[in-house]
Amino acid sequence: MSQEVLDVLFQIWLVGMVIIFLGIVWWAFKPSNRKKWEERGRLPFDDKDG
Repeated sequence: MSQEVLDVLFQIWLVGMVIIFLGIVWWAFKPSNRKKWEERGRLPFDDKDG
């Protein structure tokens, strides 16, 4: 393959990875997930056994 083809493939791959990263960040921080993440964040501190 020529260098130009590899450059285009790398750019496509890079843009795809950035889109996936931004999608994960958006999913993690969207307001509808806030209550779920707060509950899961308190799990280590819950003392239901003792």
